[in-house]
Amino acid sequence: MTNIGIISILCLKTGTFDNTDYKGDIKMLEKIVSIIRTQLNLDDVEITEETSFKDDLGVDSLDLLELVMAFEEEYNIELNPEELEGISTVGDIMEFIKKYTDQ
Repeated sequence: MTNIGIISILCLKTGTFDNTDYKGDIKMLEKIVSIIRTQLNLDDVEITEETSFKDDLGVDSLDLLELVMAFEEEYNIELNPEELEGISTVGDIMEFIKKYTDQ
């Protein structure tokens, strides 16, 4: 189960579910996955928030740099090299983008 799924269940149980945020997260994840598929030429690979760039997708440092440039262009943000060290999964990049945008 994805983080979004777990969060949704917890929010439904506590009555704090905001459908707008959930839909925004789904839309963002779909856009991020689309960028990853395009940049890495991946069609038949399942990509979730938990997907590791290195372990699951075989992304090397050059691939990651190209992905970062695509995310920067799409979301009009700038990632510092120091911040990239903490990014290992699709969920990590999603959280970073949310931190620096109104997504």
